[in-house]
Order: sequence, then structure tokens, then C-alpha cells
Amino acid sequence: MKIGERTYAIGAPEGLELTLSEGLVSRLREIDNVRVIQTSAPISHGSSGGGLFDSEGRLIGVTTFFLEGGQNLNFALPGEWVLGLGDERAARFPASASGSQLEEAKKWSDKGFRAYLNENYVEAVESYKEAVRLNPEDSKAWYRLGVAQQKLKRDDEAVKSFQQATRLRRDDAQLWASLALSYLKLHKYEEAIDAANHATLLDTNSVLSWVSLTTAYVAAGKCTEALNTSQAPGRDIQTCRIPWPGTAG
Repeated sequence: MKIGERTYAIGAPEGLELTLSEGLVSRLREIDNVRVIQTSAPISHGSSGGGLFDSEGRLIGVTTFFLEGGQNLNFALPGEWVLGLGDERAARFPASASGSQLEEAKKWSDKGFRAYLNENYVEAVESYKEAVRLNPEDSKAWYRLGVAQQKLKRDDEAVKSFQQATRLRRDDAQLWASLALSYLKLHKYEEAIDAANHATLLDTNSVLSWVSLTTAYVAAGKCTEALNTSQAPGRDIQTCRIPWPGTAG
């Protein structure tokens, strides 16, 4: 994209669906370390989440917010932000919402955390889903979403959430260990071993990482490998004497 490039926004301002507006790329900015596209294509209440396209019809952004009181101060997140969202269902959000998208995302994340502490896991999941819809680059929100989904025994969904978290923070051993344990609940033992190996390589002193790796080996019936990991920090058990559901023990 270049400043001055023609843009076209499609949205539903005030509920008027498939409304087309035209403008230019006014500026490519960074707000709170996040890249955004400033455009003069009008965005009104209800247009958030619509597409911003170039003159060849290619998606270049997702319209996000505008500054009230200004003229043509409209913003969109880069189109690549939609990558990696997978099959996560976006929670509903009031069409009249305005202001900073990232601030709204944090509010939803905080709401999810409070709900989780109150053991209201359904509300926590819905809140975190909205948080990651608004800010798909929040690895912590993805991680907490996965933890809340585990509480509801939604293990397939938890795996997808942890996958997103590890994609964003590939150097975080805890995220990889959590992904490994989620794979275990789905009896995907090879995937669990791979994720747990990532965790142990990132943090050789993490008990959680070694536990997840040992457990994955035991579950897969790989006793020799499991015994080799039992000498890790905090481990002093005969792992292959522990049967695992679905295995010979």
C-alpha cells in the first residue's frame, strides 16, 4: 500500500447493509505498537468489521474504528490480521461500538478474567472470544481462552486456541506445554510429543514441560523415551508403571 492509493470500504453504517464508500490511504501509522491504516473512506457506526479494498478488489484491511469529532479520520487493521483465526466463532459486539479497538479488546479480556475467577467459564469463553476477535495478536487472551475452554471440556476448541497462542509466542514454553496437554486429552499422542518437545527445548528447567513430555511418551506407549525424561527437574518416578487410558500401560 502507498499513501494516496484509492480505497473502497464496504460496511453496514447504521444498519444500511452493503454500503460502499470511497477514499484514499491517508497514512500508514503505528498506534500502541500496532500497525493501522488511516483512510479517508467514510466509516460510520455499524461499519466495524467491514472490508477495505484497493482498486483491484483485493482486501487490504478490516475497518475498525474512527475518531469522532474529526473529518475522515477512519482506521482499519491490516488484512493479514484475519489470518490464523481458524474456525473460532466471533462473539457478538454492539454495532454502535466506537473508539480504540485495542482498548475494547482489553475490556473484554478483563471481563473474561473476572468471569474465570468467578468460575463462570461460559462467560469467560465468550468474553475471550470477543477479545481475540478485536485483537487477534493477543497471545495471552488466546491462552486464557484455551484454559477456559478446557474447563468446559471443549478440548477441540482449546487446542485451536493454544495453537494460536504458540503461533504468536513461539518462545513461550508454558504455551507449548499447555498445547501438549490438550493434545493428550484428544489422544493425539504424536502431536502432544512434538508440542512437549518444543516446551522442553525452550525451558529445560520447566517441570510442567517435562511432565507433559513424559506423560505424552507414556500415553503413546513409548516407555524407553518416557524413562529417559524422568530424570528431569522435579521428576523421580517410574513413569512406565503408570497406565494411561487407551494404552497397554
